[in-house]
Amino acid sequence: MSRCLFFPLFLLLVAAAGVLHAQEVEEKEGPGKKNLFTSPSDVNQGRNFFNILCTRCHGRNARGGRGPDLTDGVFRHARTDEEIQGIIFNGIPGTDMAGMDLTPDLAWRIVAYLRSEEKKRGKVIGTPAVGDLVRGAELFKQNKCATCHWTGSRGGRLGTNLSRLSANPDYVRKSLVDPNSQIDIDYQLLQIEMEDGTVLSGRRLYENTYYILMMDEKENLRTIPKNRIEQLNRPHRSLMPSFKDKLTTADIEDLTTYIFSLRKRRSK
Repeated sequence: MSRCLFFPLFLLLVAAAGVLHAQEVEEKEGPGKKNLFTSPSDVNQGRNFFNILCTRCHGRNARGGRGPDLTDGVFRHARTDEEIQGIIFNGIPGTDMAGMDLTPDLAWRIVAYLRSEEKKRGKVIGTPAVGDLVRGAELFKQNKCATCHWTGSRGGRLGTNLSRLSANPDYVRKSLVDPNSQIDIDYQLLQIEMEDGTVLSGRRLYENTYYILMMDEKENLRTIPKNRIEQLNRPHRSLMPSFKDKLTTADIEDLTTYIFSLRKRRSK
């Protein structure tokens, strides 16, 4: 065989081998990109950046807060690690999940961290609430919880919307007895004294360099120019009172059970 014919044939054989190898890889790994950033160091970096960027909504250890639990292995908008990475980049239209301007390798490390928490947790979503549902409803009414919390059909706006609650039962139990230990920044208490002596207290909704938008204790919306504020306090205190000395352990369990009966499943 002449040299001029041998070289093209050699290239064809190499190309065919490459195609067969790609098919073998896809059969073993499935379609889509594989996360190559899964070492203990990568997971640790993913944890650090998750704590900086994501705990505000998804809570510590990614186990839910205002946003959904990310450690139970169920993602309505994603099936693969690559799709989870895409959500980190692009967000989910029509939800509070916004995209993030990150490098691809950093997004992969966050995915690796979420998968590590999923394995660590063994898909156990806290200790299940097993109290008395009827008695929990009575306690909810007696303690006027709907004054601050929306239940899906009625209630207040100062507290968390319980029909969209994504926290696990352990988080709720702790919030009932020690609400100051896990304060969501969206429910930060503000105490404001205006230059004319008016005193306001309530929930911060939005803030920039020039003004603060807040909801006062009567759920009135107030836009407050910062140049008219005499004193602004941000006490590390939840808007929610503690029930530690008011409710028994059984009461807490019954109330937690009722609160979870109000919850509607959120998309991730």
